Amino acid sequence: ELVFVSEVVPDLTVKHVPLVLSENNKTGKLLVFVGYLSAPGNKKKRNWLRKTCFPKIQSACLEFDTTTKADNNAESNALRWGTACQGRFFIGQPNDPQKELGALATDAEISLAQSLQAESDQFGDIQMIPFREAYIELPDKTISILRHGVYSGAEAVLKIDDDQCPDIEKVLGVARSTPHNVARYVGGYHWKGTEYESMKGADGSIDPYMSGPGYLVSKALAKAVSVDDINHSILHMSYGSSSEDVDMGKWFAYAKQTHPELVFVSEVVPDLTVKHVPLVLSENNKTGKLLVFVGYLSAPGNKKKRNWLRKTCFPKIQSACLEFDTTTKADNNAESNALRWGTACQGRFFIGQPNDPQKELGALATDAEISLAQSLQAESDQFGDIQMIPFREAYIELPDKTISILRHGVYSGAEAVLKIDDDQCPDIEKVLGVARSTPHNVARYVGGYHWKGTEYESMKGADGSIDPYMSGPGYLVSKALAKAVSVDDINHSILHMSYGSSSEDVDMGKWFAYAKQTHPELVFVSE
Repeated sequence: ELVFVSEVVPDLTVKHVPLVLSENNKTGKLLVFVGYLSAPGNKKKRNWLRKTCFPKIQSACLEFDTTTKADNNAESNALRWGTACQGRFFIGQPNDPQKELGALATDAEISLAQSLQAESDQFGDIQMIPFREAYIELPDKTISILRHGVYSGAEAVLKIDDDQCPDIEKVLGVARSTPHNVARYVGGYHWKGTEYESMKGADGSIDPYMSGPGYLVSKALAKAVSVDDINHSILHMSYGSSSEDVDMGKWFAYAKQTHPELVFVSEVVPDLTVKHVPLVLSENNKTGKLLVFVGYLSAPGNKKKRNWLRKTCFPKIQSACLEFDTTTKADNNAESNALRWGTACQGRFFIGQPNDPQKELGALATDAEISLAQSLQAESDQFGDIQMIPFREAYIELPDKTISILRHGVYSGAEAVLKIDDDQCPDIEKVLGVARSTPHNVARYVGGYHWKGTEYESMKGADGSIDPYMSGPGYLVSKALAKAVSVDDINHSILHMSYGSSSEDVDMGKWFAYAKQTHPELVFVSE
């Protein structure tokens, strides 16, 4: 008899920021340098931060600097907040991975460079880095942030991803309370470094580290890593990884050995940064923490396979996923017990409508179709893990079912989408490792076996085209690639009959090849 309403009213309460400052800031000294890891094609993210996040940072920072107004000139209006806080977006040079060695810049690189120059001139908050933008360069970009922060004179340096907004009051609190001889390393989540094989360094070393979206280091630690031990830090390929957060843990461990004059502290401050939540999210992912959406290709009559997965495979997935979400218990209600594992993972069985191929055109549903539909409804009500697709179940429809999986994954907010057959169980730790290590501008396509597309005649498309692809039982695509295929290029993907085949894995390779042509802002990787 009631009408239920829940709603958000921003800034319903405002936290009191003390006006009494630490001795470090009575003279208007810089407290925090905020270094954003960004990429050439991430202008939308930067504009979101400028519009939504930076005013909050400015408000908090100006309370630490009551005598100085924000500087609003063109050179520094976005990332200079009074005298207490300062920052930059750190961006590598535009990089077209298809360009031949020694060739001049491609049209895409030139266009992106010109766009970045105009953006830099307009906002004054971009720090270009003198090497090409690439995932493998993230540790070097992080060194650049730390070094820039040290030379800015800041008491602490915050490295943060460009889909995050810091809880700046927490950041300022840490910065203003850290003595100069303390090498302080603060993050939102602490990894032991033993959880996954991918966390090991090139030399097999294991070191604890803070999660990558954002972490704060004191001036003493930033100086040790990016100035005093700079050569060791830059030569990280001998002991580190391609993940900058893993390498930061290794630099912290190394500094302990080389700087006995410092006191070393690492600690967790929950929610040090908060992820920007896209406007379109599934109802189950309002916190934006979803890492992987698992989409199972199933069929109406495959109930035994689904029950085997629920009993044998899903508990393993749940166990691994909950390690990525230690604060949330698994949801065991009837609605979502099978394919909602904490907040890190989510999934569904994707099933077409029951289809009796013997039925005459225009006839009502057969008894077999009615019985199967009723059985599917009961199964869906019981487990809550079935996503029906509004077309008939048929082999020729597998590419369209795959598009549905990718599109559902994109709108769920997941960082990556796993398409998998219903006779398979994923190595979920590998899947999570890929999902959490993929930058947002990387169209990543990962599978268990790579076909060149030339091995058999049946691999050719309807137009005779040949494209490499990953084997069909299961493959993982990043959010950027899933969005390109199932949202941006949706009409091309659906019209696959003109160039594709009836095999969805073959068509996925063709969609990947097409996206390379239509999305120069993305970096394409298949592995």
